[in-house]
Amino acid sequence: MTRFIKLMTLVGLLSVPIAAHARPYRVDYAQSHVRVSGEHAGNPFIAAFERWEAEIDFDPEQLAASKITARFYPEALKSGNKMYDGTLVAADWFNVKAFPEALFESTEITYKEGYRYHVVGALTLRDITQQISFDFMLSDLARTPVEGTAAFDIQRLDFDIGKASDPEAEWVSKAMAIDLKIIATPQE
Repeated sequence: MTRFIKLMTLVGLLSVPIAAHARPYRVDYAQSHVRVSGEHAGNPFIAAFERWEAEIDFDPEQLAASKITARFYPEALKSGNKMYDGTLVAADWFNVKAFPEALFESTEITYKEGYRYHVVGALTLRDITQQISFDFMLSDLARTPVEGTAAFDIQRLDFDIGKASDPEAEWVSKAMAIDLKIIATPQE
């Protein structure tokens, strides 16, 4: 009877699925950037997040277990232009007093070709969540640090950014281009 119980316990343990884990990466923020660009009154502008955080768990062999979570702090979005920087934090734009944090959480990462992948996720700005997706490129994962890059657009009006003051994009472009460069090292 004891052998039977031990055998059944072993069978039970073997039938429990083993959770797949992706490899965590540590971001080098000094070498990385998250930039936003668009046009104001026909003139291009670029602003960079001076404060943001990312948690990256990635394994090309375990894409279902891979995940990217990033937090952005809109009060730290700086263009170097006092007028723009003052407007970005205002209630009609990022409204940083009410919404001090923006969040991206991936829901799916898939392989495309070469060093290119596709990510789908939820972006929350001003307490509005929209699904976004974009391609990203990785450098050779066998060499560290790893560089990841992406460039894609989001529509500011989808998140009510500048909706009251410029709903027709007469002054500020509807499309905001996002430029990401992430330098990261796998953690042991």
